[in-house]
Amino acid sequence: MRNQEISIQAQVEKLTTAIGEITQHNDQLNFGAKFGRFVSDQIRNPEIPEIGDLFNEASRGNSVKANIQEIVNCHRTNLERIGLGVVVEDDSSIRLVIADLDRVTSFVARIPPGTEHAETMNELAKTIPPVVRSLVEIDQVEDVVNILGDIKFLCNLFPRRGAGESIEGAFTLVSAAIGGYLKEQIIVDSSGLLKEASFGPADWHRDSTASNLYDRWNKALSTFHEIKKNNDAEPLTDKVRAILEAGLDSLERDIGTWRQTSFPYSQGSLSQYEGVARLVRRDFDELMATS
Repeated sequence: MRNQEISIQAQVEKLTTAIGEITQHNDQLNFGAKFGRFVSDQIRNPEIPEIGDLFNEASRGNSVKANIQEIVNCHRTNLERIGLGVVVEDDSSIRLVIADLDRVTSFVARIPPGTEHAETMNELAKTIPPVVRSLVEIDQVEDVVNILGDIKFLCNLFPRRGAGESIEGAFTLVSAAIGGYLKEQIIVDSSGLLKEASFGPADWHRDSTASNLYDRWNKALSTFHEIKKNNDAEPLTDKVRAILEAGLDSLERDIGTWRQTSFPYSQGSLSQYEGVARLVRRDFDELMATS
């Protein structure tokens, strides 16, 4: 038993190291890309790249590939033992993926409960949602049910091992799949309606031109219309409806305030925002009236 605990501890430590190196690699790529765009925008914007630019870009590409290969070679054995693999996206960023669900489940189950490895567990939990999303491509209902049962069992192991917000997304997708509205959940997640708690429909009009505001609302209502077609998606539909209704109420309330005071923005006019509000309210009420 003691040897098994040491083995698990060693595997977790190696996974933690792998996650750290992958995160550092991806963060450096993101910083490099942002800084490069900033320098390019601020200093120059040539139509024809200089030879030095091409050489530096080629060198950077070779360096990125070498770093990826080094990380993969260093951690492949332990990752495969755990049931994980890596995916290289756009020939640059690295993402952990589940390659063997049974192995990952066995690995997590053998980790003693507690918060000692919470950060690692949260990162590992992020590998579950892509597996759930892939179930929309499986036609055999029996296969989906079996896989969902295995994934749900795996998800239930994470909270006692310190995983918090990262595992909540997996639980949401699993619940949607069991409820028969996985496709609709994926559509809503992609729209960002449920993720924009700090800047959602209730705030759009405070940081948008009238034209952009209407486009945002038009896309949101199209998403609402799409998920409303599936009666099984009622829990999700109710959640989205409440968000949109609160957002529209906020827009109309602020317009009422602006009528009494003054229009606060230099671009556009109050009448334009009033027009958007009328159109959105009409379209929203029509959607609510349809079965």
